[in-house]
Amino acid sequence: MNLKHLVNYVMKVYSPGWFSIKMHLSCKDGTRHLFKTMQQSHYLSKELRDIVDPVLHRNGYFGHPENLLLAMISDERQYIRELVRIAAHPESVTRKKSHAAYVQCPKA
Repeated sequence: MNLKHLVNYVMKVYSPGWFSIKMHLSCKDGTRHLFKTMQQSHYLSKELRDIVDPVLHRNGYFGHPENLLLAMISDERQYIRELVRIAAHPESVTRKKSHAAYVQCPKA
């Protein structure tokens, strides 16, 4: 691996990820950081992706289901937060004859 490859990786993946993490320090953003790093690594050459991808797979702790749920709960989009509520209370989703899903709010 030469200096050009290293600079290419730093400019396309490492630096944008570092600044993103510094701007959003919360653990609820960890899954978003991992996803962004995975997206940015696709712009690397095949040779560099063969090095980066196994590292992302080994260190992808924020890709675990509990961290995905945390990211979904804190998402600014309402429909994503609604998916978490449906997953937590599947009995609140009933099917009618039209096969459309109707969501009932759980009783507090």
